[in-house]
Amino acid sequence: PAVEGLLGYAPGEMIGRDTCLFYAADQTYDVLGNEGYEALAAGKTYARDVEMKRKNGEIVWCQITGRSVDPSRAKQRAIWVLQDLTAFRAAEARLGAYAETQRALLREVNHRVKNNLAAILGIVHLEQDRAAATDQSGAVHGLQALDARLRALASVHTLLSSGEWRPVLLSELSRRIVSSALEWG
Repeated sequence: PAVEGLLGYAPGEMIGRDTCLFYAADQTYDVLGNEGYEALAAGKTYARDVEMKRKNGEIVWCQITGRSVDPSRAKQRAIWVLQDLTAFRAAEARLGAYAETQRALLREVNHRVKNNLAAILGIVHLEQDRAAATDQSGAVHGLQALDARLRALASVHTLLSSGEWRPVLLSELSRRIVSSALEWG
């Protein structure tokens, strides 16, 4: 059968061998035996991802699925199917590493945006002080409006970045903007 090829055995070579030899760990074999045959005896299908061991010792991830054709004799009358998950698991690991890299880059971008907004607000405050000292009330009012807009932008950025840029309810977004404007306006 195909399981022989999957595990690196020649046709007929697995016949008569103790099946515990095909599992990467004895504990996996024990758990699968207890859980699996208990489910089969109850008339259920059992499925689990497990590490299997090829003849050459290489580990291969498989999904093992079993069903008994006669639950009263589950151990003698069961059909087991193995599906090779090795490529799937490797792709999953690569995607996980890629996702972590993306999260790290996004954290860095968010940090830089926050720092830049803080620097711009600092410049606006210096200009407000300068305009106030030279009695430029029009400039002071314009800079106060700019300050409020920048603080609202910073508040929205914090809301979005803290939620990892997932969609935000418009009501929450509006509340934050209004709150920020009132706080600094």
